[in-house]
Parts: sequence; structure tokens; C-alpha cells
Amino acid sequence: MIIKRTKFITGIFVFVFLTNTAFAFSNLELNEFLNKLDVATNKRDLGIIANALSERAEFNIELPTPNGKRDIKLNKEQYISLLKQGWSVIGPSYKYNRVTEKIKNNSEYAQVISVVHEEFKTSDQLVKSKTLEITDITIENGNLVIVKIVGQSYIHGEPIPEPSI
Repeated sequence: MIIKRTKFITGIFVFVFLTNTAFAFSNLELNEFLNKLDVATNKRDLGIIANALSERAEFNIELPTPNGKRDIKLNKEQYISLLKQGWSVIGPSYKYNRVTEKIKNNSEYAQVISVVHEEFKTSDQLVKSKTLEITDITIENGNLVIVKIVGQSYIHGEPIPEPSI
């Protein structure tokens, strides 16, 4: 009885170790994932972006307005819809650039802190924005996916503070 129990417990430890190792990812894989998303964003490829988002993804974005800051909370479907709507309004001059400031990666879960610069023309007016973005990434079904993005947008020229989100 003790031998069977020992084999069972050993089997559980081996299974947990192998499954955790099988789904680990490196900073190189993480950077490749982010680069693929950056290219897709510049091309406005909603298919690639949607595939990179977990079904349970959530988005919390803080935007400055003339009446103070506005908090927007979205799920995956709402986020994709917002991108599609926004990209349909702006012309071909859209530019997107992510500058990664810090990566925390334990091989199963990563948090990426970036400053995202966006620029586009609308009604002959140039619009520039900066967003402090914290992106949580993990593995689902063997693929890297975004599970959460928290962002704080800033008016062009305003300094980006340390993350408070």
C-alpha cells in the first residue's frame, strides 16, 4: 500500500513538473509574440490581434478628457469592435510604436510595461498620443495570449510617470 501511494505521489510530481515545463516560455518567445502584434497593429490586422487575445481578456484604459479622466473597461469582443471602428475612421497615416520599458517573466506568466506611441491624421489634424501600458501574458492551449491590458493615456508632451496601475 505504501509503495502504491509513493508511486502515485511521485507520478503527480512528475506530471506537474512536465506540464509546467511544457508550457514555459522564454523572453525571446515573448519578444517575438510582441513584435508580431506590433506588425499586426501597424497593418491593422484584426485577425492576428484577435487570435493573440484570450477569450477572457480584459482591458482597462484611462483616457484624459476636458472633463477629467475617463475609465473604459472592455472585454475582448468590445476591444476588437473599438479597434475596428476607430481604424475605419482614420486614414492611412496611422503609426504605432511600442517601446518596452520592463519585462517580468517567470516562464509561465509575463507582465510587460511599455510606452505606446500612436499618431494619425483626422480631418487634417495630426493627433499624437502616448499610453503607459501594462500587458499581462500567459499561455492558453499552448499559445501565448494577452489576458489583460491596463493603460493610461497622456496628452502629447506630458511626461509619462512611473506606473500607478
